Amino acid sequence: MNTHFILIPVEESNARKICERIEATIVEEDVDNEINDLSDVSYEMYPISDYMDMLNNQEINIENYFVTYIYIK
Repeated sequence: MNTHFILIPVEESNARKICERIEATIVEEDVDNEINDLSDVSYEMYPISDYMDMLNNQEINIENYFVTYIYIK
């Protein structure tokens, strides 16, 4: 399984609750269809290594997002 980070903008309604609900969810491959909570919100998804690089390079303003993780088989 591969760990991916999901970033949901703070301006999305219920962004924090969505992050809490989907935390550590295991999906096959189609994230949009397998995680219903993500179907109506804008989000960004990154493999763990890409997310760490972007964060360390200050390419992401983390204050603008709620963050969670999922596993993709």
